[in-house]
Amino acid sequence: MKKEASSHETELIEETGREKGEDRRRKSGNKARRIAPIG
Repeated sequence: MKKEASSHETELIEETGREKGEDRRRKSGNKARRIAPIG
C-alpha cells in the first residue's frame, strides 16, 4: 500500500461506498420490510 495514493484513493472509495451503501440500505430496507413479518 502506497501512502501517497492511499489518501486520494480512499476519498474516492468512501464517496462511492457511501452512495452504494445508501442505495443498498434503501433497497434492503424495503425488501426487509416486505419479507420480514411484523413482531
